[in-house]
Amino acid sequence: MDLRHLHHLLLLADELNFSRAAERAHLTQSAFSRSIQAAETLAGVKFFDRTQRSVKPTAVGVRIIERGRRILAEAKDLDREITFLEQGVSGHLRIGAGATVAASILSGVTAAFHRQHPQVTLTIEVSHWSMLRDDLLAERIDFFISDTSELAGDEQLRIEHLPAPEGSLFCRPEHPLLATPITRERLRACEFTGTPLPQAAARQLRQLLGREHDTAALLAVECNNMDVLRRLTIDTEAILVTLRLAVATELSTGHLIDVWPHLPKAITRGTRLTSAWGIVRQAGRTQSPAAARFMAFISQVFER
Repeated sequence: MDLRHLHHLLLLADELNFSRAAERAHLTQSAFSRSIQAAETLAGVKFFDRTQRSVKPTAVGVRIIERGRRILAEAKDLDREITFLEQGVSGHLRIGAGATVAASILSGVTAAFHRQHPQVTLTIEVSHWSMLRDDLLAERIDFFISDTSELAGDEQLRIEHLPAPEGSLFCRPEHPLLATPITRERLRACEFTGTPLPQAAARQLRQLLGREHDTAALLAVECNNMDVLRRLTIDTEAILVTLRLAVATELSTGHLIDVWPHLPKAITRGTRLTSAWGIVRQAGRTQSPAAARFMAFISQVFER
């Protein structure tokens, strides 16, 4: 049985319908059926039980399908590695990024990489880590950079952890909170905005606010677009929860103020707002030279 037969078996296992599987294989249904029958004849066993209403893998079929997925994945990875060796640092690189990553380091890294490797075209997808994980496993992106605190233990992923960037609270300079000494009660009364908070960051913020046992939503406005959040914070009395890297420009120009230095030590003692950033790729997959060099550019940002 060759890889083509194995590919057809996996398509049928996915669809459990000859018509849909044949369509995905770009074959007529009769030609697809002959391919399945040929595979069974070569193996001397049935891989699927068929009735007029259903298609179901046999016990042998289930084992072959499980091993077949690994075999095809390895064959595909071998093809990728051969292609990478032939191409060198060129081709198309697809990168995923969390919103705070995109708002802080990504533009600088991308510009530096493009200057050195203009022959590599880049596609960048900015989204929540959960959607980026789906895109990675579906091979719509090559790797992604985001908070990884909720990805620990995922055996399908390989994570290169990066130093934890510092987070804080930010507001406009004229915010009423800054007019008088800040108390935890006054801080709790404020409306907070930010990107969706990972569980660890949410716990840190609840600790800061003294709301450890409160299950109410922490953010009045939740958005994956950092430009929207920065503009909202500059124009209203909202307080932005994010990383300092994400608002470095606004801090330097005075459009935003870091609230943390204004908080009493009684509030901040033992509390930090951080993010667990990492570079995430599929476990066991060969990275292209372009992907490896882009990831090296990211690591260099944290070595400075």
